[in-house]
Amino acid sequence: MNINETERNKKVNELVERSMRNLNEMVDGNTVIGTPILTASGCQVIPVSKLTMGYLSGGSDIGETKVVKENESVPFAGGSGAVVSIKPAGFILDDGNGCRYIHAGEDPIDNLIDKTSDLLKSFQRKND
Repeated sequence: MNINETERNKKVNELVERSMRNLNEMVDGNTVIGTPILTASGCQVIPVSKLTMGYLSGGSDIGETKVVKENESVPFAGGSGAVVSIKPAGFILDDGNGCRYIHAGEDPIDNLIDKTSDLLKSFQRKND
């Protein structure tokens, strides 16, 4: 590998490493398993989310091919992008007698409303 290729590879690697560090800072464990919520009845509800990530990066030489001297910099262009999607998946419910998982279903927002109603009814029955 000559100096030009080594320099280009180094720049692409730096670009990828920087992008991955930024992604890791954006996403932590609380985005998958949320912070527990303690209800008035003593039940604990833990939200669970589905995390999907996509990542793309690349680089290219710019300009005409020419002989580059050892102390010259090589024209370079690079870019990266990422997509992060977090969707509700369900809840872990701990009512003191055991744990169960309540799946949010295919359409999370509609099912979240239905499941919240079911959760409230089960808490109410426990308190009665």
